[in-house]
Amino acid sequence: MKRTIALCGVLAALFLFGACGKIDPADCKHESHDEHAVCTNCGKTLSHSFSDGECTVCGKTTPFLWKSIAKNETLMSAVTAGTAHGGTIERITYETEAYNIEALTGEKKTIEKHAYVYLPYGYSETERYDLLVLLHGSSDSEGYWFAQNEYDSSDLGKYFNIGNHTKDLLDYLIESKQIKPTIVVTPTLYNEYDNYKAENSVVTKQLGKELTNYLLPYMAKNYSTYMSGSTSAEMIAARDHIGYCGFSMGGFTGMESVLSYCLPYFSYIGTFSGSTFDPDAVIHGINGDIEKYPVNYWYSSCGTQDGTVKYADSKKSYESIVKGVPALQEDENTSFVSIANANHTYECSLTSLYNALQVFFR
Repeated sequence: MKRTIALCGVLAALFLFGACGKIDPADCKHESHDEHAVCTNCGKTLSHSFSDGECTVCGKTTPFLWKSIAKNETLMSAVTAGTAHGGTIERITYETEAYNIEALTGEKKTIEKHAYVYLPYGYSETERYDLLVLLHGSSDSEGYWFAQNEYDSSDLGKYFNIGNHTKDLLDYLIESKQIKPTIVVTPTLYNEYDNYKAENSVVTKQLGKELTNYLLPYMAKNYSTYMSGSTSAEMIAARDHIGYCGFSMGGFTGMESVLSYCLPYFSYIGTFSGSTFDPDAVIHGINGDIEKYPVNYWYSSCGTQDGTVKYADSKKSYESIVKGVPALQEDENTSFVSIANANHTYECSLTSLYNALQVFFR
């Protein structure tokens, strides 16, 4: 009888703690985890519970907002109050090969495209500035981020309509010395505005060619960046001062163009509410370049209520790529932020831009 009771006790212990001495995750309350968000009782990977920059479970700190920027009234009051020394926005026109059209039809031609450029207050040709390329999502245009073109800023509400606080955020972060003065350029994904549905099928893998062959050379020739010239060698030499961020389809592009074959030019990458259909191709591309051209930081994020890209797909893409690229180390040069209860909106993309700027160009 005693032997039977002892055996039952052993079986119960194995059920609760598993063969390796850990509690079965199904029975664990996950009351504590380490700084990597691994439960100290059962070994399951969890999510941090961040509040005011600190995890309430393990005490880990974060530079990122894990809730929408809209929830931070103190920050947004400062941002929307304006600054005494705001930057300026100007429109540029540059020529590029129409890579999307060529991929769809085989026709090779050169077209004119437009972009907006944010110049920080006090911009001077005698100084050098970090450069951020900032992309919009499907069906939008180069005007998305700065409420330009078809976006009438006079009709926008207090918070978070299309593009209405990007400039405010940049002005605030620069004037409060949270980031260095930075040039931001916002091109468009598309070659023909009324053809975006067709171009969506090719643009995420094509845009990197335009960025490296045409847009970056234009910026090198016309603005005071760390690029000493517009040759490939001169632009590559400045990669520690060049970043890319994209929302939605721009997030897909960040994975399928920038991470895949543009690492010689970009060392900071932000993919907001994006994913990839082919993580293996992205992994292959990164591993082919990363030894010579390290990723200084890859910031990725998605709203937990995103029904357009789907939060689970975005997080899975990120995890697959990190798993396949040994040089990408969580919390060292890459992070994925789950923005609580956020959807596929400008509010979410602005939160992601704020987060990315906390770790870019450091």
